[in-house]
Amino acid sequence: MKKTTEEMLHELVRYADSLIAGMTPDDKLDWLQKLSSDSRNKLFEDKPECIMPIKYMDAEVLQPYFVICNRNGITDPEMIKIAINKCKEEVGSSKVDQEHLLHTMKRLMRMYKMYNDGPVKCPRMAHLKGKATRRLNSLGQAIQRI
Repeated sequence: MKKTTEEMLHELVRYADSLIAGMTPDDKLDWLQKLSSDSRNKLFEDKPECIMPIKYMDAEVLQPYFVICNRNGITDPEMIKIAINKCKEEVGSSKVDQEHLLHTMKRLMRMYKMYNDGPVKCPRMAHLKGKATRRLNSLGQAIQRI
């Protein structure tokens, strides 16, 4: 699957944000636990792509539940992993629609696999990096012989 320039830029921004923010998974979990339901609903209204809903058996509408973005609003694989763990905790619960939960878990796992691969590398840049690495290695070998 070929990615568009916009998708590549989004992934590079996500990767740069993770390097700059420097939050550990524990920091992200603490932030997530401190989110009140009002904050979660506001985040759901502002950035609906950042929260995946859950369907309770007694409710007609979906409730925002699984946060998959960090506090900067960028999709984060560690946050997705936390959401997968929360999803596993809800399996077997009589309060939650299990069919919807299974669909959500599959979607989260696909997203985790997609975002956990790291930033997309441009084929041309990968070729140039490989070429430079080979030249540096040959220079290093030549210097060792001297």
